[in-house]
Amino acid sequence: LSGPLCQCHTVRSLDLKNNNMTYDGVSTLANFMRSAEEGENEEASAFLHAVEELNIGWNDVLDRGIVSISMALREAVELRRLLINNAALADEATAAISDMMKCIRVEQLHLRHNSVGSDGAALLSEALNDDGSLIALLLGWNDIGVAGTEFICDSLRRNQTLRLLDVDGNDLGSDGAAAVSLVLRDNSSLSSIWLASNNIGDLGIDSLSDSLTYSTKLLTLDLENNGITAEGGALLAVALRHNSTLEKLWLGHNPIGDEGVECIADALQANTGIKELSLRFNGITSSGASMIAGSLRDICHVETLWLGGNFLEDSGILSLADALCVNTSLRLLCLEGTGITDAGASDIYAALEENGSIATILLGCNKIGDKGVLAMIYHALKANRSSTEWEATEKDYMYYIKQHEHDKEIRLPEDVLV
Repeated sequence: LSGPLCQCHTVRSLDLKNNNMTYDGVSTLANFMRSAEEGENEEASAFLHAVEELNIGWNDVLDRGIVSISMALREAVELRRLLINNAALADEATAAISDMMKCIRVEQLHLRHNSVGSDGAALLSEALNDDGSLIALLLGWNDIGVAGTEFICDSLRRNQTLRLLDVDGNDLGSDGAAAVSLVLRDNSSLSSIWLASNNIGDLGIDSLSDSLTYSTKLLTLDLENNGITAEGGALLAVALRHNSTLEKLWLGHNPIGDEGVECIADALQANTGIKELSLRFNGITSSGASMIAGSLRDICHVETLWLGGNFLEDSGILSLADALCVNTSLRLLCLEGTGITDAGASDIYAALEENGSIATILLGCNKIGDKGVLAMIYHALKANRSSTEWEATEKDYMYYIKQHEHDKEIRLPEDVLV
């Protein structure tokens, strides 16, 4: 590897993920970079002064490999994105990363799917104590727990530069949610918080919804798979009635049911900010679909709606189709796995004859056998995309990318961090 790099003086991005690289491989790369510090290798110096992104994730490089590469990267003055996902990284390596970040201006640090504990989180929080360069910290699926979250949140109450905090799958519980809720009150820079799969429950939602009521900066909140019931849905609905800045709310895989959806649908009529709402696998039936349809008839700000995995059946689809006849804001609608048959597909096509704004409808995993009606839906949507000049970007599919992380590693479009 170091040989080819000697011939590439202007490498900006080096992607080595999922290459079966071990400690020996990353050590060779680190030695190449360290040769620049000793004045022995002009090519290594050129590389260190040019590279902006390094990805060594999904390799079994171990803690000592990360320590070695972190020490070598202290001279990488242009490095802005460092990705070390799923690399058997634990607290020893985290200390080296924290020290490295005191020397250079990394903006995005991706450490998902590792073994970072509360001690490692405490070390990383040091990089947040001052308003430095870090704008995205991704720690999803580690072991930081409540204690580690409290360390990070304490630093964030002073930090005013971080925009995205990812603590998915870290066993935060309601106490961790309470710590995050305090940040929402004090921090004026965070625009995205990912809290999926943390067993927050309705008690944690109570803390978060109270702070969300007053938040004026948060744009994206991920609460997927947290055991939120109809009670939690009602609490969030109260917050939504007062919050006009939140744009993306992801609530999939929570048993909020029709009762919780009714509260949220009502709140959407008072809320003017939500542009993307995920209600996938929420136990919604045709009754809940009718409530959502009622809101879609009256509101003009929701652009993306994910309803996949709910048994809406054709009767629920008919309610949504009727709403589409008058709604002009929706651009992307996910109806995957909702029990649609040919009759429901025909209702969707009939709605598209009236609706000239929706550009994408996802219909996979249904029971539609009529290829003719599917073809008509396809051509109608294609015509809408042409007339509205709307094309889905990676930013629009950020939620979908998160759900299929193992198929496509999470990338952060620049405008996600604005």
